[in-house]
Amino acid sequence: MRHAKGETGSGLVAGSLHPGETARLAPMHFVIHAIDKPGIIETRAKHWRAHRIHLDESAKYGVQIVSAGPLVAEDGETPVGSLFVVEANDRAAIDAFTRTDPYSVHGVWQTIDVHYYRRKR
Repeated sequence: MRHAKGETGSGLVAGSLHPGETARLAPMHFVIHAIDKPGIIETRAKHWRAHRIHLDESAKYGVQIVSAGPLVAEDGETPVGSLFVVEANDRAAIDAFTRTDPYSVHGVWQTIDVHYYRRKR
């Protein structure tokens, strides 16, 4: 992975500490792209409220939701997955957050891809 000048790749910014300060991770952005299993719409609907609560409680995992919403079919209505842009100090926080999402726990998502994301705007 390539890093911008001054970045270490671990979320730490090189040379950013003053004497007496301890290192802390700088938040990074991630994209979570999850695709539903075919024919899972009823299970998705059943766990929608718990999924929303999970999003509202993302701070418990050290995750801040920047943007989130369903991916939809060509009809513009039928959910076929989920997309999140989130901020966290590390990938471990993202993995814990995603693993405990009710859609993950109850098998709604067929695939979950997580990507580091460098926000420009």
